[in-house]
Amino acid sequence: MFSKHSIRSDLRNNTLRILSIALAASFAMPALAAPKPAEVKIFGDWAVACDNGQTCEMTALAHGDDVSDTGVDGFDSLADISVKRPGGPAGAVEVWIGFNGFMADNGVPDKSSLYTLAVDGRRIASGRYGESGITYKGAEAMQIAQALGGGHALTLTDATGKAVARNSLDGSSASMRYMDAQQARAGSVTALVAKGSKPASAVPAAAALPVLSIKGSVGTPAVPTAAEIEKMRKLSGCETDGDNRAPFTTAALNGGATLVLLSCGAGAYNSNEVPFVINGSGATRRIEYARFDVQGGWGEEDGRPSLVNSFWDEKALTLSSFVKGRGLGDCGGGESWVWDGAMFRLHNALGMSTCRGSMNWLTTWRANITR
Repeated sequence: MFSKHSIRSDLRNNTLRILSIALAASFAMPALAAPKPAEVKIFGDWAVACDNGQTCEMTALAHGDDVSDTGVDGFDSLADISVKRPGGPAGAVEVWIGFNGFMADNGVPDKSSLYTLAVDGRRIASGRYGESGITYKGAEAMQIAQALGGGHALTLTDATGKAVARNSLDGSSASMRYMDAQQARAGSVTALVAKGSKPASAVPAAAALPVLSIKGSVGTPAVPTAAEIEKMRKLSGCETDGDNRAPFTTAALNGGATLVLLSCGAGAYNSNEVPFVINGSGATRRIEYARFDVQGGWGEEDGRPSLVNSFWDEKALTLSSFVKGRGLGDCGGGESWVWDGAMFRLHNALGMSTCRGSMNWLTTWRANITR
């Protein structure tokens, strides 16, 4: 027979074992690491970035000598060119040719025309303008990319033989070498530039993207009172001369909270907003600055988050911020976040660190969303 003492001892020991297992499991659970968007690198007349999933993209820039303070000189003959490739052994190259707004004076694009690409005078491909440009995939895209990396200048001509775009290829090889290194392709048969004898199987799989969970339903946004708006204005320092109410917008967040985007001034092409979140109701209702795992917009100053050209997408349930470096929109940065019930977590980031004619900003961070 078991004594009461032995039963209590066994129960205590079993409880300690269960607690130890639970504690070990909690430490073993992977924490959501703080996002670290990639840096946009500049090599000669090309920009390149590889995001956290090892998808890399390089895009053409105006030649340095063609860039003025207004940014218009030379842009009417600059094609948007992108070379993009996912990570992993089977990551396939895609080449895209687009036409910026400055090329309209040259009658580009003409969707009925067949355009020809030539590198240093040697024809490498042709194609017709689709919905948003000319896209090449598969073996042809690989051949085009390698031709770009081995040349000095690309010319795009229409069916009459007229040159409608000229792009410098200075830095294209270095950009491809950077892509090869970031995807651990250097020395393998899959490399763009840094080729070697290693088989494709030697290239590691692309990194898994983080997963963000959107929990809770979306209801009706709370309506801030005049006193609450005044409190937000004073806390943020967003005063409006002679007006006792600052313009603001609200949105219902999943889980019952309310987002308030308080207008905080505007310039020629950027508007500034300070984000607040309202939680609770009645006596427990509280207003506080929105929290972000990675701050976007103008960043954070003295604990105050600041967004630019921000908006809430009710369908996607994402908050976005988009900063133009100048009116042309050829440089700047943008982010989107999802609300996890406590803070906004980075879903996507893109940017262009130099103002040299590219409207094709590069992705620097991605995450998947589950609901």
